[in-house]
Amino acid sequence: MIPSSIFHLAIFCKEVGITEFIVSPGSRSAPIVLALNRIGGINLIPVFDERSAGFIALGKSLASQKAVGLVCTSGTAVLNYGPAIAEAFYQNVPLFVITADRPPELIDQNEGQAIRQDHVFNAHTKFSAIFPSLDETLESKIFARRILKQAWFEANQFPKGPIHINVPLREPLYPESEMEFDAQPFNFSLIENTRELDRYQVSGLIESWNQAGKKLIIVGNMPPDPDLRNALKALSEYGEVPVIGDIINNLIGFDGLIQHVDSFPKSFWSDENNTPDLIITLGNGLLSKALKNFIKTRNIKNHWHIQPAGFPADPYGTITKLIHANPEKVITRIGEGAFFQTGALKSVQSDYCKLWQETEENTKRLVYQFLEESSWSDLKAVGLLMENIPDNACLFLGNSMSVRYANWFPSKLKRENLIFSNRGTSGIDGCISTAVGIAMSKPEKQIICLVGDISFFYDRNGVWMDKVPSNLKIVVLNNGGGNIFRIIPGSSAMPELESYFEMDQVFSVERSALDSKMEYFCAGNTSEFSSLLKELLASPKPSIMECRTDKYQNAEIVKNLKHWINQENQQN
Repeated sequence: MIPSSIFHLAIFCKEVGITEFIVSPGSRSAPIVLALNRIGGINLIPVFDERSAGFIALGKSLASQKAVGLVCTSGTAVLNYGPAIAEAFYQNVPLFVITADRPPELIDQNEGQAIRQDHVFNAHTKFSAIFPSLDETLESKIFARRILKQAWFEANQFPKGPIHINVPLREPLYPESEMEFDAQPFNFSLIENTRELDRYQVSGLIESWNQAGKKLIIVGNMPPDPDLRNALKALSEYGEVPVIGDIINNLIGFDGLIQHVDSFPKSFWSDENNTPDLIITLGNGLLSKALKNFIKTRNIKNHWHIQPAGFPADPYGTITKLIHANPEKVITRIGEGAFFQTGALKSVQSDYCKLWQETEENTKRLVYQFLEESSWSDLKAVGLLMENIPDNACLFLGNSMSVRYANWFPSKLKRENLIFSNRGTSGIDGCISTAVGIAMSKPEKQIICLVGDISFFYDRNGVWMDKVPSNLKIVVLNNGGGNIFRIIPGSSAMPELESYFEMDQVFSVERSALDSKMEYFCAGNTSEFSSLLKELLASPKPSIMECRTDKYQNAEIVKNLKHWINQENQQN
């Protein structure tokens, strides 16, 4: 039978708006799946592979900015959610993870699919609990209500994140006859927590801002936020403040945005005169190692971080002021106050802004000049792809070299383009599945997924389904495997490079496309890529473009790009 507490769980999810669940097959989870299905109003999406299911839920939540649910059976099935939960934790995505379990008397007793599931994801969830589903007492129902309210509160308090509810269930697991169920309201009230700066505190921030000399705003990984983007644009223009970051900050498309920092010459980063007196950071992690090292090694006296609540990541121990507030409102108020700054400090800030902007323009010119003259390679393919992204498309960037290549060519993107990437944990294990989830949630947009061959083959189960979304276009950089280890310092010089790091693979992208009923294209040079890319983007079917490149030439071209930029700046 289905315990009443399981119906309460289902009703709660529906009432708070978790109306999409990715469910994987299994007997122990049957009562949960049946309850979610029978109350109506909840869309259940079956996915066979729990690891892919986790990343598909992640992609759907990233794209919709809403909590998405997961349900699986007991045992090792649960452990396969681990990579997606870790990614959601570091990317602040509110997944609602529900796992069925054996009752406690069967754990460690050689029972099939009975493992130690309680709090198994503690390190990477904001909240975890054992659901009181084994008896029908009033106390258990009250406890169930409290757990669900706390789980929802924690999942949605900044920083958002995944929660895990483990549900032990005894047999029988299936109703003997058709159950009639009249869905009753859960009768809960959610806890809200609002914190705003008062007028006195805002005035103090503006005064401190205006008294600082060289100021800089650094924006890390974050979802699209049009209001914040407009506030940063205004502060950049009228306050002459450099706004910098990576392609993953979704600030594409306003004049003055500093986007090419990952390609800046060494001479810029080594100049102590470029050290700011005050920086403001927003969002999550950064991609550029040069920028991260800049923050880490400079003696920056004032580092403010703005987020609505919670304690921030402070990887370098440089934060001197934590501002708990809506970032857009604080940036707007600072911009309004900075507009009236006059005198010598305003001149200092103006010169500092010009320094960043001139370096940006010069670096951008050199990068695209190099791209124009370079031969066929991963870098060439990504540069051409970035120049041809449709206006209204979403770009999902795989990890390792894929996101780094794209980070060298951000200025060709349009304001309407949305950027997604699993940069919470930066793993390669769920890129395809996450892109599938995004494609499901945004059927009106074309989703272009750029990944390397190892990422693709590792997660090709993400397209193991009856019908892959037709708006999904996957571009695979096939260089034979693990090319990043030939590019980054350290591993590239190791004699064990080819044996233990690159992991040469011989799998077929074409056969994978055939297995998933996806249209297949293959480019082996610049001319083929340019021609086939048009066909890929115009195709009404889910499609894969394989770009076959040479790993030795890829590494040499990246090395040459960096050398070219540094050499040209030395001459100038």
